[in-house]
Amino acid sequence: MDLPDDMILVSRLHNDDAEAYEILYHRYKPRIYAFAMQIMPSVSDAEEVVQNVLMAVWNQRKNLQVTVTFQA
Repeated sequence: MDLPDDMILVSRLHNDDAEAYEILYHRYKPRIYAFAMQIMPSVSDAEEVVQNVLMAVWNQRKNLQVTVTFQA
């Protein structure tokens, strides 16, 4: 199954598409976690960072703009 690219998903997020958010969540959670583990002193701190970042994506979904890949 081909998944939509990030630009399409962010466009869908603007319309409150929870499925688009879920795809982005699963696509980027491991990457955000790996990055957080490099800079945070504990697993629980890294998990909190991941949760905060992903909640911010949902909370700011109407304001998100894609000028580069979401991955950046």
